[in-house]
Amino acid sequence: MALEDPRFLQYGTPQGDFHLRSWIAERSASMGITARPEDILVTSGSQQAIDLIARTFVGPGDYVLVESPTFITALDILEGRGAKLLSVPLEAEGPRVDQIASLIERYRPRLMYTIPTGHNPTGITMAEERRRQLASLARRHNLLILEDDSCSEFAYDADAPPAVKAFDAGGHVALVVSFSKTVIPGLRVGCVIAHGPLMARLAESKSLGDRFTSPLIQRTLWRYLSAPQYMRDLTGARETYRRRRDALLRTLKEVMPAGVKWTHPAAGFNLWLHLPDGIRAAEAFEEGLKEGVACALGDLFLPHEPPPAGLRISFADNPEEVAAEGVRRLARAIARLLSRVDRGEQEAEFVTTV
Repeated sequence: MALEDPRFLQYGTPQGDFHLRSWIAERSASMGITARPEDILVTSGSQQAIDLIARTFVGPGDYVLVESPTFITALDILEGRGAKLLSVPLEAEGPRVDQIASLIERYRPRLMYTIPTGHNPTGITMAEERRRQLASLARRHNLLILEDDSCSEFAYDADAPPAVKAFDAGGHVALVVSFSKTVIPGLRVGCVIAHGPLMARLAESKSLGDRFTSPLIQRTLWRYLSAPQYMRDLTGARETYRRRRDALLRTLKEVMPAGVKWTHPAAGFNLWLHLPDGIRAAEAFEEGLKEGVACALGDLFLPHEPPPAGLRISFADNPEEVAAEGVRRLARAIARLLSRVDRGEQEAEFVTTV
């Protein structure tokens, strides 16, 4: 505060601090995006950004395309708007574009929500060609794409592909970016990158929602991002997460029973554990608790009822030895369930709260 004109602590503008928006616009080039400060809307976290887009462009009864599985909070927001969710299955290279095209032709959805890089909960990163195809579909069918990105900075094997927004020639993609993973979650700062009429309507919604995001937090964040320390911290964090991911993958390969499969996350903080036939996610979750290990119940990330059954394992917040012990315990739990399936035992139904 000693460095700033105290007037910056007065009411702010809905779009946010100009210094921070300028930094984001310059940084967008690394994602293949051309943006100006006026194309940026600062929000109180990425969750507010998703909610603003949903409240502005989605109404009761509108069809919305979502990947299956996908981010649970986005599902809650879209369902809260009364949207009808259409599931798109995921493959190793991302969502099935042919199925997206078919669903667009049949239902004329209002919006598609996608997490192309470091997908939550699977860790999948969408191939560049599919991103091009998705942007082309949006332009051809006047479909709005809500692209959620919190993990591009945490790509481990190679640079992340350009954002879907990079291929957006007609202003049909709104890109949501978060600083929760790259800095700290408690800041509650995110942003939307959008162009033309999209940005105008989102800025109006922001002004009606909470008017503006804290100028003090925005300016403080800008000073940190502009300092050399930020890139040093980011590089160190990326190396830490890469080591944790690699250790987790090694342990899974060593101890998981035959029939259990998992994704190989090229970015982000999560992977998806595919359970064998005959084992429900809730069963694996409950059996894991008996071993003293917990992970996210996969059913919570599905817009509709399973199959297939799965669990999300996150590696960001556990040191290598802790995560390895958790995987060993989970492997023992799944092995017991598999032995019961082999013996033909019937498990009683139960309800669990997580």
